[in-house]
Amino acid sequence: SSPANWILGHLPTYCEDVEIVSSLGLPTIDLSTGANIHSLFIDQNSSLDITPSGSLSIFQKVVSNPNFAARVSGILNNQGTFHIRNVNPGEELLVLPNGQLLNSGSALIGDQ
Repeated sequence: SSPANWILGHLPTYCEDVEIVSSLGLPTIDLSTGANIHSLFIDQNSSLDITPSGSLSIFQKVVSNPNFAARVSGILNNQGTFHIRNVNPGEELLVLPNGQLLNSGSALIGDQ
């Protein structure tokens, strides 16, 4: 993925919280390589597409909502590998009523 595609202006690291927000002009992020991040929030009208060759690992909880490592209000389309690590049971993933999780790849929860 191009660094210009991310709000941070660079590929995120395992210690950074990632927000994908359409109001900032970056509604869709295509991830075709591996990325390790701290937490993930996908806003309404935004999406994250993980291609078959891509992977995303999340290592902590969302700061603004301490109960979940990933919150999805938009679309998370996983065709590669999506892995949530290092969180307590029940605190892994929240797909809000208007959100979508599309998974034809590998979705892992826990330190597998």
